[in-house]
Amino acid sequence: MLNRRLLRVKAMQSVYAYKQSEESNYELALDVIREKFAEELSIVGNEHKEAFAEKEKLAIAYFDHNYKKGTTEVMNEQLGEDSIKAGAQAVKRYQELLLKDFESFKIKMVNDTEKIYVRYLRYFKYLFDLAELSKKELDLKIERGAANLEKETQLHNLIYRNEAIALLKKNTELKEELESYKLTGEADWQQFKEWYVLLKKDNTFFENFQGKEKSFENDRLILRYLIKDFFFKNEALISEFERQDLLWAENRTIIRSMLLKTLKSLEEGVDSSAEILSISRNWDEDKEFFLRLYEKTINDEEEYQEEVIKHSKKWASDRIAKVDQILINMAIAEMMSFPNIPVKVTINEFIEISKIYSTPKSWQFINGILDSISNSMMKSGKIRKSGRGLIDNR
Repeated sequence: MLNRRLLRVKAMQSVYAYKQSEESNYELALDVIREKFAEELSIVGNEHKEAFAEKEKLAIAYFDHNYKKGTTEVMNEQLGEDSIKAGAQAVKRYQELLLKDFESFKIKMVNDTEKIYVRYLRYFKYLFDLAELSKKELDLKIERGAANLEKETQLHNLIYRNEAIALLKKNTELKEELESYKLTGEADWQQFKEWYVLLKKDNTFFENFQGKEKSFENDRLILRYLIKDFFFKNEALISEFERQDLLWAENRTIIRSMLLKTLKSLEEGVDSSAEILSISRNWDEDKEFFLRLYEKTINDEEEYQEEVIKHSKKWASDRIAKVDQILINMAIAEMMSFPNIPVKVTINEFIEISKIYSTPKSWQFINGILDSISNSMMKSGKIRKSGRGLIDNR
């Protein structure tokens, strides 16, 4: 199940991607000016090169003055109509690109997060298909009159006849969810044959479970091993999962935790005992938090920057690391926009995130500046808390 910290991390990554896109969009917008004057120069001839270079220079100056706010202010009397027109087109292009990126990163952020739940469900399908393949392989060997069936028989007994896996297969809610997300189709048996061979070679698996008395608890331990040690530690499988999901290294912990929690909920002989987790306790509420945090961080950046400049006396704002700046802005956005979240909770969350995603000493700087900003903004009334948000602020 997703927690708010993971959502903050996802939002941070999306804000970072958006900020990176600002730099490329700036160059793309300048290309509008360069291409316009290059095209006109090719028509009139190189004897006018200096004049067109001056027009281009003035158009870029106009663009630099206006692009961030999307304004059309003429700040220089030397600007001619051609330079103003080219500069205005570049400003318009820049703003269009920004809006497109703003929306696309927001959509991707939500989609990537929702895919975590789909991947959680997909691991159940992996278990079922792997168990089914153990039966197919044993049947095939018997049909061909193979002499050595020891490993096939062992795997068949350990996973196809596994009561914990059988309980999951019978679970109505899980069936419906797999069908809902179209995860019930024919398996890629070639891929599962490769996985099956890897499991056959896993001596630790057989040493741990072969020959033990048949019991539901042992079957649950087998299932735990498949999830925890086979799926999430086998290097070949890890490579495949990374290929399928670019964010797998980041998502693996939450998916594994969700799977193990479901496994822990299984009760012997109770078909509906498995707790099929949702993406969060209240995804509509969490998604609203998620989206608003992303939107406010980007849209109100200028306001937050004023606070940072005011309180970072020892540091010029342009010397603050990009990730640190984003985390500070996000924290301010959260403190101002969510009255029910205590200030100390917000600061602690972003300190913990900075320990993972920023430089070793960043958390100390972030802690100090957020403490100073929050105290000042609470006194001025810019930060107002209510309900649960008051708990840690007294």
